[in-house]
Amino acid sequence: MGLAYMATEDEVRALTDELQITFPNVYDPDPYQKVAVAFDATGGVPRYVFLDKAGRIAHTIRGAPHDVNDISKVLLDLQQE
Repeated sequence: MGLAYMATEDEVRALTDELQITFPNVYDPDPYQKVAVAFDATGGVPRYVFLDKAGRIAHTIRGAPHDVNDISKVLLDLQQE
């Protein structure tokens, strides 16, 4: 899921249309970026935030992962919980 903040809803919609992004995206209109802060998603992109089954932040990857196996390992670990 994508999280858009620090942009207008129209800007976000235009970008997702232009890039043909098909995964769900959440728009955070709050000027204090409450959703982005809650998910530790401020301070640069990309940011990967993984939630556990209870919806808590279980792991984050800041920046682009160097290896797709980094993401696979996190997902496998979360599935085993």
